[in-house]
Amino acid sequence: RWGPPMIERFARLQEPNLSEPKVRWCRTWTWIWCAFFVLNASAAAALALFAPLEWWTLYNGLIAYGIIGLLFAVELGLRLLKFGRARDAGLASSPAPEGRSR
Repeated sequence: RWGPPMIERFARLQEPNLSEPKVRWCRTWTWIWCAFFVLNASAAAALALFAPLEWWTLYNGLIAYGIIGLLFAVELGLRLLKFGRARDAGLASSPAPEGRSR
């Protein structure tokens, strides 16, 4: 509610002056993560109310973590494709050292 979304805050730790496309990217992915967590909480609640304990345990103990990892990997891969390989795989665009190419 106050200030930029968390993804943008983390990106600004690496690159204080984010370009407009990078800011849009951060904000779009903030919405994607928010939607995921709402759906995840809904699935966990539905399983808790209407499914056997084993199903809820399987989902919350394994499947949800796999989905989180997959979502993170997709975002990272797309970011690297869109913005190139940056230092520490972040959103920062650091120039290559002199005499060396990327």
